[in-house]
Amino acid sequence: VACGAQHTLCVTNNGRLIGFGRNDKSQLGLEEAKTVPLTELFIAGLESNSIRKLACGEHHSLVLSEGFIYSAGHNEQGQLGRESGLPKFEKVNMLPEIIDITCGNRQSLCVDVSNNLWKFGSSEKNWEPVCFEWPADIVEISYGGFHVIVKDSCSRIWVCGQNTSGQLGLGHRNPVGKFIKYEGIDIIKVPSKVHAKSAKK
Repeated sequence: VACGAQHTLCVTNNGRLIGFGRNDKSQLGLEEAKTVPLTELFIAGLESNSIRKLACGEHHSLVLSEGFIYSAGHNEQGQLGRESGLPKFEKVNMLPEIIDITCGNRQSLCVDVSNNLWKFGSSEKNWEPVCFEWPADIVEISYGGFHVIVKDSCSRIWVCGQNTSGQLGLGHRNPVGKFIKYEGIDIIKVPSKVHAKSAKK
């Protein structure tokens, strides 16, 4: 299950992709710009029972299947990872095999099979996927509305983004424009999933 600002995606136990909620930005991959009741969604080229993960931003959606990302929705800042903003799910090219995905409000992140971190979408409207240089393999990623938490294979936590409510855990409320290592409590060494929630202004 994945939730955007006003839309939801989920996969049934028999592998069907279901969406409902707002579709005014085609975030459900449908052409009709309206509120959509519970509806089965179909993605061209996607085999049944192949969806591995879902992720939703404010007005866009990602579906991970067999190492490929399919994106739909608002693309004003390149968050779909492709130049076009067609009102349907399309495959994101220019990426290696992907194993994990997450969305912020207007940006998307993913991890490839070699545990490298990629992003697309930004205030610079850069739709082409960009790979981050990282000192270790990426293990977990989680995106709030405008802040990111990353865990690497050395059990280090890295943070970046808006910090108006102290959501980065740094002891201050200043925004952080580049990833910095979090020097925090010892519990970050436990190999458990990291979750992030956005604090809106």
